[in-house]
Amino acid sequence: MYIVSTPAYQNAFVQYLRKGTPIEVSIKASQESKDSPYYVWETVGDDKVREPHAARDGQVFSWESSPRPGEELGCRCSAIPIPKDRPIALEESKLRVGIYFPDGSSLMRINGSRAWRNNNPGNIRSGSFANNHGAIGKAGGFAVFPDETTGGQASIALLKTSTYANLTIDQAIDRRSPSSENDTSHLQETIRRMGGFTGQETIGLLDDIQISRLAEAIKRTEGWIPGSITRTEPPQ
Repeated sequence: MYIVSTPAYQNAFVQYLRKGTPIEVSIKASQESKDSPYYVWETVGDDKVREPHAARDGQVFSWESSPRPGEELGCRCSAIPIPKDRPIALEESKLRVGIYFPDGSSLMRINGSRAWRNNNPGNIRSGSFANNHGAIGKAGGFAVFPDETTGGQASIALLKTSTYANLTIDQAIDRRSPSSENDTSHLQETIRRMGGFTGQETIGLLDDIQISRLAEAIKRTEGWIPGSITRTEPPQ
């Protein structure tokens, strides 16, 4: 059993489940000030998960509902709190990314490409840059954004950083997609054609329209392939 929250609350919650020790009001109030009334039930995903818990995997529940993850003997499931002020994203399986909202509603992005499932047209890796530009989780090592617009803005912001601003477009593509892992020359040619570039333009000197065209070309070469979306209303 694993509860994602403050360390103090994690410890207090475990003691409550094991011994019935009440959670101190100050600890509970501190945690409740950050979380919505809902959490996501997560299993460990192996063949030892009991069937009723497997059926709850990836679903949203109220903290008032019972049983909760970890309450039953031997349960290794997790309760992932949903913050009050923003959605969170969790990779539910190889081809499913769930986005969970503070009001208890959720949507599941299924199949399609990794970039599409993650709302991440630039395939930005998870980390501090992505988090500072609106990421709400990660899947497959890449950041998950709440929507395509936020992910697109992060892609443009990355191009404007010192990592890329002083490079030409061809040089930037070589840095993003080195020939040891990709057909770099083909990618360069494709992006030049899609964006109407020569490849020798310095990224830091591009105007807003040009850099948007570059970001769109990168999105297409990263493989933006839509899948399906299922939406779930808040639990009653």
